[in-house]
Amino acid sequence: MVVIADGAAEIAAAAVQSEKASQEAQLRSEEIAAAAEQQSAAAEESLQTVDQQGAALQQAEAGSQALSEVADELRGSADIGKSAEDVASAAEELAAAAEEINRAATQISTAISQISTGAQTQSAKTQEASSALAQIETGAQLAESRAGVAIDKADEMIGALGTNKTAVDSMITAISAASSAAKESVKQVVELEIVSRKIDKIVDAIANVSIQTNMLAVNGSVESARAGEYGKGFAVVSTDIRNLARDSADNAERIKDLVKEVQDRIVAVRADLEETSRQALVEVERAKASTARLVEVERDMGVVREGNEQVRGASQEIAAALGQVKTSLDQISAAANQADTLSTQAAAAAKQQSTGADELASAIEEIAALADELQNG
Repeated sequence: MVVIADGAAEIAAAAVQSEKASQEAQLRSEEIAAAAEQQSAAAEESLQTVDQQGAALQQAEAGSQALSEVADELRGSADIGKSAEDVASAAEELAAAAEEINRAATQISTAISQISTGAQTQSAKTQEASSALAQIETGAQLAESRAGVAIDKADEMIGALGTNKTAVDSMITAISAASSAAKESVKQVVELEIVSRKIDKIVDAIANVSIQTNMLAVNGSVESARAGEYGKGFAVVSTDIRNLARDSADNAERIKDLVKEVQDRIVAVRADLEETSRQALVEVERAKASTARLVEVERDMGVVREGNEQVRGASQEIAAALGQVKTSLDQISAAANQADTLSTQAAAAAKQQSTGADELASAIEEIAALADELQNG
């Protein structure tokens, strides 16, 4: 019971810690989900901006083609002013396209930065969630271990309770048999008491006979004295009879004393046997109460065992679920690291595009300046 109680206390403490860890893991999961939503929004915005950038690139490509055609015409044209206007117009369209490319590149860079931040947040929160899950897993393993020990101990106790109950039932049977034997002994002692009373009456009768015999002997002595010389022999016989009567009276008195002593002992033995029988009945009732408590304890131990079975089953389910969650977290962490790497590469590409757009804008400015010189010339 001490082992089971200690295990239950450890399971309860681990459950409290696991609950806190699960709340922490849930909070980290919500933060991971929020970062994922932020990444998704940034990715969607980036896709839209990429579409816009693609359109701007097509526009820039068309502008570049138009500018190339105008430049070819300018080489063979006699009207320099009109050709310069065409160059300026194409340069203006190309500048607008370059500006759109640069703006889109800036937006893409911002979205990529948000994706990178979300990925870093996901990675950090994933590690924190993994720590919380590790604590939950430790608690689940502890609960499973302690529940297994408690189940073994409960089985041992249920077996011991069954053995004890059988022993108590045997004791009840033995005490009941002893009580019945004591009652039978009381009956026999009562019979002995009745017999002793009969003996007492017989002894009283013998004493009365001794008295009467003594009186007859006295009468014989008187009659022998009257008879004189002829009564001497009868006087001797009367004396012997009187002596025998006196001895009989003495012996009867001693027998009566012995019978009285036996009667006193019989009374004492009967009282002891009755007390023994009463105590035996009390012990039987106590033993029955003990059996009832053993049955109750056995039932409670069955409840304890069932509870530990549920704890062990729940711990195994938690361990299985944690395995799936850890796999998902590993996938999220890997995806976050990959997203961070890709966002870094995308940021470099966006920066390259922005640099290209700036160079294109500078070239367009030079073309526009050249067109102005042509028009003024």
